[in-house]
Amino acid sequence: MKKIILIFFLLIFTQSSFASQEIGKNENFKFRKLTIDLASGGGWRVIGSHTKTVDGIIFTAKFLAQIKENKLSRLVELLAIDNFGNHPALANAWLYELLYKANKGRGCYKRLEYYIFKVYKKGKVSNCFIVRNWEVHKELYNPSMTNSYYVDMNYAPRIMRSYMTNNNIEIPLMMLRSEHYYYTGGKLFWVFRMIDPEIDSGPKTKFNKEETSEYFPSNISKYPDKKKYMEKWVNLAVHRHKNFEKQIKILDRQKLNFDEYDKSISLVKKNDEKNLTKELRELTEMYKEGTLTKKQFEKAKELLLNN
Repeated sequence: MKKIILIFFLLIFTQSSFASQEIGKNENFKFRKLTIDLASGGGWRVIGSHTKTVDGIIFTAKFLAQIKENKLSRLVELLAIDNFGNHPALANAWLYELLYKANKGRGCYKRLEYYIFKVYKKGKVSNCFIVRNWEVHKELYNPSMTNSYYVDMNYAPRIMRSYMTNNNIEIPLMMLRSEHYYYTGGKLFWVFRMIDPEIDSGPKTKFNKEETSEYFPSNISKYPDKKKYMEKWVNLAVHRHKNFEKQIKILDRQKLNFDEYDKSISLVKKNDEKNLTKELRELTEMYKEGTLTKKQFEKAKELLLNN
């Protein structure tokens, strides 16, 4: 009887937690060494967590959601993996497999459904950035499985699905998604962010399948309003990835090059007296739209005026 109780006790502490918790009005969420910026407007909750230890490898995951009027607006998935065990070769082989082989439809290698894909990959280091559209119903209720021989990594859809179903949360047809990964020998961080394009008066979504979505790379040029919204999301995701790199203290040589997406830099480089008014107006518009943070806006404006 004592053995049965002990097994039950261990299961409780190694399985996912589904109890939700309000975050409040704070627009930042601390997760290990990361500070995750959250969109304003409230409604944020921690909707689940997952902790597990296998052979000295510690897994910690958190799931955040912004719910407005019982509708899902945004999702954030956070994961940290630390290897403190006695099997570093096995752990590194598994982490490599998780990033590049465990899921044929996902991971850090170029795919047709990725709108943006960038990766630094050398030895036991990977820095990866992806932007794509995300078919919500499929990913929550009929997800593709992650085939990992070492640890079951298919917990995420179950946690999110359970919360949405149990609380009768309305989910959007499609979400835009950014993926941020950093792996170095024995450690892995990832941050996934999803947004409903229709919030804040975004364009209406008509199609609910990834391949037929207006946001799919081969389709988006037919829908200028969707393309404009996607470009705004890309620019925000780029700034977030650069902040992700800074917080984790990635070496300069391992950082990704985003010059073609950094509009604040390009605007400053184009500075001349003739275009000053226009460029200030563009910077102000980008700040109002949320493409630039207040700090980025002030810095770009200062450079523009003093250049």
